[in-house]
Amino acid sequence: MELEHDSRKRKAVRRLIHRLDCRLRKLDKDAAKITQKNKLEITFEYNPPQTEDVETYFKKVSSK
Repeated sequence: MELEHDSRKRKAVRRLIHRLDCRLRKLDKDAAKITQKNKLEITFEYNPPQTEDVETYFKKVSSK
């Protein structure tokens, strides 16, 4: 009787650890996506010269 109870506890603990591990991995993936998105936002700069309008500036930048 005691052994059966211990094995159930062990299974429950193992399941809990597995669940937490999965959640942590998902959080890590989400955090990586967020930091990647932030890097993209930070590196994007928009500084068109005042003499040009926006469309010609983007045409020049995209042709490089």
